[in-house]
Amino acid sequence: MNKCKKPYVDQTTNLEKFSPEILSEIEKLFAKKFTYTKPVNNEWQLPDPSDAFTCDHKEFNSLLALKDSMNEVKNQLSDKNLDEWHQHTSFTNKAGKIIPHVKKSVNAELCTQAWCKFHEILCSFPLLPEEALQDGELNSVHLCEAPGAFIASLNHYLKSRHVPCDWNWVANTLNPYHEANDTLMMIMDDRLIANTLPWWYFGPDNTGDVMTLKHLTGLQNFVSNMATVHLVTADGSFDCQGNPDVHAV
Repeated sequence: MNKCKKPYVDQTTNLEKFSPEILSEIEKLFAKKFTYTKPVNNEWQLPDPSDAFTCDHKEFNSLLALKDSMNEVKNQLSDKNLDEWHQHTSFTNKAGKIIPHVKKSVNAELCTQAWCKFHEILCSFPLLPEEALQDGELNSVHLCEAPGAFIASLNHYLKSRHVPCDWNWVANTLNPYHEANDTLMMIMDDRLIANTLPWWYFGPDNTGDVMTLKHLTGLQNFVSNMATVHLVTADGSFDCQGNPDVHAV
């Protein structure tokens, strides 16, 4: 991850060919930023690890109502032709052409929607602490990371901006090589994993399931060689195509 295939090339897009209406719409899209301020009464305190996953199951009526509402809307699509529906959704996706353009113009590796999303975040917010960059060492942990777009995006950011630091990273994901894991729950693209396997942590049972306490405590031990963890990312989700109503919310 320390070498890019080609040097970064700064390509400026000619904005004169776009109408003022389109430029205004683009500005509004990129202006959608939200800031959360930490409460003064310390409400945002992480629980003790021993308290994790110990509470009884609790249902939230507001979320259940939202789930029912979403499923009601999806039920209206049951009689639609899938090819026509996919064509419609592709047509209405305003960002659909961004990924191939970025991949071609800056030679981005593992360029996916997640790659572009994280790169926008890196360029918009000061995620990398100044003290880490001044010390010349950056340590990051990436949860639910497969296929590795956030890692590739951060690597591209550091290299293209010539950030002088020794970057160490550790990642977690559902283990694509574990027979007990459901293939529908995993990302099977292992191009990065296969070539950087020592940097991936799959837990004491080798499944990579981060939703267990023993995995979290094991991960803490796995990154204990890092003096400080400066950045933690998590971009997990489930492939719900086989049973869309289960993970509606």
